[in-house]
Amino acid sequence: MELQFDEKPESVQLFSWNDSLLGQYRDSTEQIPEGTPVEVQENENGNPEFTAQPGCVYLVQGQWENGTVDYGFRVPAE
Repeated sequence: MELQFDEKPESVQLFSWNDSLLGQYRDSTEQIPEGTPVEVQENENGNPEFTAQPGCVYLVQGQWENGTVDYGFRVPAE
């Protein structure tokens, strides 16, 4: 999966969780488990790229000069 930004971030970190955890922590005081780091590589277009797995939720953390932005999305199981 290729990530595209209007302005290229200085760095990108990506974490994943199994989507079976969705909704389990909504009304809970329990700590959400740490995500699994996902390897991100730069493709020939200069954009971050990774292999998405079905049934996972992803958190992308982009770092720019003015701060960090988090993006989240889910890749449904087939």
